[in-house]
Amino acid sequence: MIRYCVFVLAICSSVTGLAEEFEGVRRTTYFGYTEAIELTNGPIKVILCPEVGGRVLEYSLNGKNSLFLSDDEKTWKPGDPPRSSAGRFDIGPELVIPERNILWNAAWTAEIVGDRHARLTSPDDLSTGTRLVRDFVLDAKTSKLLCTQTIHNI
Repeated sequence: MIRYCVFVLAICSSVTGLAEEFEGVRRTTYFGYTEAIELTNGPIKVILCPEVGGRVLEYSLNGKNSLFLSDDEKTWKPGDPPRSSAGRFDIGPELVIPERNILWNAAWTAEIVGDRHARLTSPDDLSTGTRLVRDFVLDAKTSKLLCTQTIHNI
């Protein structure tokens, strides 16, 4: 019986080890957004917003945000019309393709993928025939933020 208990304890310990959290990435609340993701390496902090358009809300060094974030966003709640500012991405050319309200304003899915690495994925946008996937990776020691946008045809 003792050997069985030790075996079960060993299995449970190894499974919990697999579930360890990644470094420098967590879900957080920010500016009223309850599904934000924070990437950090100490002095550099990045806040991602999957709730409205899969964008960057903050890219800061020692707490000083280099992106403009409108005070109008402080009171935003899920279900409210979007009041989006800060870091935006787009596909184009702007004057030729249809409106992209799904890509700009819809809620995206968010995944924590690895150390200081998150992925935001848009819903399918039927007007453009695309789905966007954005991978954000913050370097462990520098201010380098790698943002890779992949456009999938649907």
